[in-house]
Amino acid sequence: MDIRWLVYSIDENIKISKMKAWEYSTDYDFLKIQNWIDKNNIKWLIDWNSDFHFKLSIIKSKPYIIYYKWDISILNKYIIWIVGPRKISNYGQKILENLFEKLEWYDIATISWLAEWVDSLCHDLSIKKNIPTIAVLWWWFVHFLKSTDRYDIEKIVDNWWLVISEFKLGLKPANYTFPQRNRIIAWLSDFLFLPEAWEKSGSLITVDFALGMNKIVYATPNDIFSETSKWVNKYISEWKIKLIYDLNEFVISNLWEKLANKKPCKIIEDLQGLEKVIYDYLFLNWPQTIEILSSSLNLDISQLLSIISILEMKNLLFESTTWIYDLR
Repeated sequence: MDIRWLVYSIDENIKISKMKAWEYSTDYDFLKIQNWIDKNNIKWLIDWNSDFHFKLSIIKSKPYIIYYKWDISILNKYIIWIVGPRKISNYGQKILENLFEKLEWYDIATISWLAEWVDSLCHDLSIKKNIPTIAVLWWWFVHFLKSTDRYDIEKIVDNWWLVISEFKLGLKPANYTFPQRNRIIAWLSDFLFLPEAWEKSGSLITVDFALGMNKIVYATPNDIFSETSKWVNKYISEWKIKLIYDLNEFVISNLWEKLANKKPCKIIEDLQGLEKVIYDYLFLNWPQTIEILSSSLNLDISQLLSIISILEMKNLLFESTTWIYDLR
């Protein structure tokens, strides 16, 4: 990779077109720039490099340079975009906490933009549940490395996850950096989850942006007197947003193929007899109804229900409205 491209990273006046034609001053200390990037463990990719991730390549008006810290391969995962208000209610926080209780069993990643409240809560819950998380910055790495936000970056990087930006290392934020950042997140994510949003909020603008890119948006409704749910309910009623009526059903329908072996291993290792038989069968053939389980395992339904109750108490199975018993 040509080190001269690092000039673009620090000079606000150099455009991509000038870089491609090598029309810029050569009076730069390239080694100094490289040393600063290496010292801060920042990596960079150019769009024509073979290791430029395919999810970045398909972005409309794709970035020419991406700067990142740590593991770019996380982009290979199924990615959930979490968005919401800066002042999240107790209801919204409870929704996210409940959602992450279920997401921790799956081989997925979350993505947000390292802002206050919902965004930082997304990253914090991801770290707590050991779910890879991606923070997409809306301005320069230099700012984040000098600000209190660096602690949030460090927490993500310490877990070997991903912080990413397309903006020059010293670029100051501007109005256009926010929609540019949103476009990257929208293209990288598989769907958007919205716990709540205020009227005329940035969250709803983001939802409109995502819908314009044909991204599916899911949301949980709230009572009609809640200011953070009024417009979410309106979008649901207009069929713009898909309604989540049950978080278990939502997670299963979207993530059942992304099951990771994140079960509490000690509990599974201690299973014996019919408990182990039933769990092992469901692990390979889930979800199932009680009738199919009874027939497949040649067990009486009353005996089966008794053992399943024990597995439920061990937090290994749950009962849903569509399928009687499913893996957590």
